[in-house]
Amino acid sequence: MYKVQKVDLLTTVGEVLRRYHIIKNNMPVYRVNIFLDDVGRNSENTGKQYAYRLCKFLQFLEDKRGKSYKQVKKADVMRFIDSLLFGSESAFYIDKGRVTYGTARHYLTVIKEFYRFLEDEMHVESNIVFERTKKRNSKNAYLFGQIWDLDITTALSRRISRTKSSKEHIKWYTEEEKEAIKENFSTLRDKAIFLLTLQGMRIDEVLSLRIFDYDSENMEVSLYASKGKERGNVGSVVVIPIETAKTIDDYLFNERDLALNRSQETNSEWEYPQQLFINLRSGLNFCKPVTYRNYLCILKNAAKNAGLNPTQIRTHSGRSTKTMELLHHQIIHPEDNLTDEHIRQLMRWSNANSITPYINYQDKKLAIESAKKIRNRMQGAIEDEYDKNYN
Repeated sequence: MYKVQKVDLLTTVGEVLRRYHIIKNNMPVYRVNIFLDDVGRNSENTGKQYAYRLCKFLQFLEDKRGKSYKQVKKADVMRFIDSLLFGSESAFYIDKGRVTYGTARHYLTVIKEFYRFLEDEMHVESNIVFERTKKRNSKNAYLFGQIWDLDITTALSRRISRTKSSKEHIKWYTEEEKEAIKENFSTLRDKAIFLLTLQGMRIDEVLSLRIFDYDSENMEVSLYASKGKERGNVGSVVVIPIETAKTIDDYLFNERDLALNRSQETNSEWEYPQQLFINLRSGLNFCKPVTYRNYLCILKNAAKNAGLNPTQIRTHSGRSTKTMELLHHQIIHPEDNLTDEHIRQLMRWSNANSITPYINYQDKKLAIESAKKIRNRMQGAIEDEYDKNYN
């Protein structure tokens, strides 16, 4: 029986890192956990997601296919996906799937990355021991290339019509929606987190902040963790507006300090929490860091009280909204010389093409201002040409 287990690893500098490992019959699965350590290096939440999805795949192989991960072939992977979508390996006439296309795609991504990792590891060992054996040509064990080279879109194309439709989300907040949500948080802490996401911060960037990452005097936060960056070595600073800084200050000097005093009085082994955002309710998780799931529920509840559909709420919409605000500013205030490169740096994207999913192509304001800018530029060129020819 495969299970996911939380483990705390101690680094050479004394820092404790949370990881998620897979065990079988109370014994760690070595190569699997090496992979999970690798993918969870920059994000604890990513490591957790990969662990649970890979665990489900490994259990399926053992229960339904009678195999270990070392014996798997492409057909085994696709039977697993069928079982996710339809609850059975041979359900080919079901009208609606049990999971979304996006969920099935992520399972395949996890499996592909796992076998790519194994192929790389085995390739290194083969070079050392056997000097280029012909293992890639074997039809049996460790034929990992056929899996990590799997085209996900093609693999799911014949299954798309039978899967659940992807969830619709509010991707960009209006000014009215932002104000409504802000007014419906029950704590300053939750409002502060929301305001930071409106500055383009990812939720893991916000929740990983430590108390000393916040500079109240200069109204800045130094990121401790960020996508694709080494934890503690991000090197990015986010400048925040007055409203956000004031909300964080009010939270620190009221809610957080009050919680710390209560915790210190009741806990003889009390330790000062480094995280900026902590749980305020008494109980098992009192004064422990706010988790992603915890905050998502809080955000959905605030949105519901604001009259919005909570099923359409996600934590990433603040980042999309900030992107559109920057694009609006770029068009409306050309005198500020806000370039695409500036926006890329502000949003901490490694590639300029990363902006594409964040753009609202139905945004009338952006379209109108862009058309005006083009018209004025063309009109100026016509006038210059006229002056050149007739003056």
